[in-house]
Amino acid sequence: MSAKHFGPPKTPCAPARKPSGFPLGWYRYRNYTIFAATCIPMAIAAVELIVGIRALGKGEAAWDAWLASLATGPMRALNIVCLLFAIYFAFRFGWVGRKIAAGRIGPVPKPPLPMPILGVAPLGGFATLWLILFIILGGFV
Repeated sequence: MSAKHFGPPKTPCAPARKPSGFPLGWYRYRNYTIFAATCIPMAIAAVELIVGIRALGKGEAAWDAWLASLATGPMRALNIVCLLFAIYFAFRFGWVGRKIAAGRIGPVPKPPLPMPILGVAPLGGFATLWLILFIILGGFV
């Protein structure tokens, strides 16, 4: 006889199913879905920036035409939506830092500051970095 016949019996399992209300029914699913969806407007903004760089390379007339296309109402609305999603992404990504657990090897002392203050520090770093990038990209330096 083979040993395969004498193995432990299989445990009965329920069939796999999606959680109720997936992907927007539960707040964690909703937050993860919105966070993942930020890639779409940011990709649109990246393509728009590439088109602008291409227009800049073609000459002053193409650059002026690209700037005129950005001044239309739908493009302004699209840029505002892209900006809002980028801000949401930056704050959400910065807020992750406060949720990362420290490794516990031996006795771990309490943090020197309350956790909400420690969570704000990465956001301040992001805001400072964004300001520096805006100043550099804006040509104010």
